[in-house]
Amino acid sequence: MKWPKFLFTLFFALFIPILCELVHFPEAMFICVIFFGYMCNMAWGENKPEHELAILWRFCQPVLFGSVGAAVRFSDIDVSTIGLSLAVIGCGLVTRFIGSMTAGIERKYTWRERLFMSCAWTPKATVQAALGGMALAELQVRQVEDELYLKWATSMVTTAVLAICVTAPL
Repeated sequence: MKWPKFLFTLFFALFIPILCELVHFPEAMFICVIFFGYMCNMAWGENKPEHELAILWRFCQPVLFGSVGAAVRFSDIDVSTIGLSLAVIGCGLVTRFIGSMTAGIERKYTWRERLFMSCAWTPKATVQAALGGMALAELQVRQVEDELYLKWATSMVTTAVLAICVTAPL
């Protein structure tokens, strides 16, 4: 049965971020997440608990995306930020598309397969949802009152939310 191993792994997935916050080293969470993915691959191999992960993701997805969206105050968004944010997202998508096409340039792939890989490898906004509000949250924790930093952090959150709105439907 996959449930005991899955629950044990889920416990550590939830415990690591809490521990990093308790020791005041939140940057370590990202390294731990990368290591955690490797650890899950080593522990599960080909016997991944896909059904259990799908059930968990069904509940976590609205919380993850909703928490980032809740951080945006539309009244505080500078209209000039939207155009620049969309330009940054567009440049990133074009660069990623070209990189994906280049990565699949081997002879064993047809141009249609490379095109499919490039479209399939577009970001789906998971990273943006997870990291979009980090700068603003850190400013709030440190109680920074500098308007320039607050403007930059708000621009980052705006760009993250726009990236979610643009790339998730793709």
